[in-house]
Amino acid sequence: MKIPDKIELLGSVIKTVYDQQILEEFKHLAQWNINFNEIRLKKRHEDRNLDNNCLFENYIHELVHAMLDKLKYGKLSSDEQFVEQFANLLVQVLKQLK
Repeated sequence: MKIPDKIELLGSVIKTVYDQQILEEFKHLAQWNINFNEIRLKKRHEDRNLDNNCLFENYIHELVHAMLDKLKYGKLSSDEQFVEQFANLLVQVLKQLK
């Protein structure tokens, strides 16, 4: 599925940024940056390109963080197990709607 360049949540524009260097420093494949309204994605990991499915799953995971933070559910956003499970369910549904 296609990852948008930007998406609007509650009046805020959330940009998609591909940033290999910053994410390497933090050892993440993706990151939601609330201060810059950015979802940062890494296209390569351990000398291999990440496929579109992996990038999309990472994007949705970070989008769930963004949605929860925008709704002021910071405690849920900090619960990585919840975010991961919810994101996996959302990916499953979105792929069926394709």
